[in-house]
Amino acid sequence: MGIAATAVVLMLVFTSCTGEPERDDDIGEDPLVVERLDALWDRVNSDGSLGERPVVERERYVSPQEWAPVVAACMVEEGFPGVTATADGGIDSGDLPSAQAGAYSLAEYVCNARYPVDPKYLAPLESSQLDTLYEYMTGELTACLVSFGFSVADPPSLVRFRETWGTAEAWTPYSPSVTPNIADDYGLFLEVSAACPQYPDNLYD
Repeated sequence: MGIAATAVVLMLVFTSCTGEPERDDDIGEDPLVVERLDALWDRVNSDGSLGERPVVERERYVSPQEWAPVVAACMVEEGFPGVTATADGGIDSGDLPSAQAGAYSLAEYVCNARYPVDPKYLAPLESSQLDTLYEYMTGELTACLVSFGFSVADPPSLVRFRETWGTAEAWTPYSPSVTPNIADDYGLFLEVSAACPQYPDNLYD
């Protein structure tokens, strides 16, 4: 019997959690990276069946946009050829046999530890950054998506945008609820995301 395919969105993978004492600090020296890897290990090894936490050498940091395709490729290398990146920035496990669930969970941790998201993207955005992001998303990004034929829903007020950012109610043109069909075609999604970056270049300056 197989395990249903899952789409794991970046913001859900790295959820806040208390730290684990037996962590490998060399994986990510930055506290935000370590915290998120601790949380991920707690999730994939919640029943303790994976045994001792592996020591993983970090290859490099990745951006949020890189995360899904890079981790999916890593999972394929770890022996799970059915794993793919989804158009909405998640990971699809494919048709995974139940017997491989433990090995899959271990590979999920290894690949995220090998390619953690750059800590500069993990800290909460400041008010000035949210203002910059709002201006970009409601202006340049929306116009770019419209040029590809997408219809983008009207944005909330700046106040509402600030209040909901980082929550399930956050407004972003790359959300299927805001821009229908944005995630229907992965090949098109890659083309669009390359031409219309999800975040402005100056957001983390």
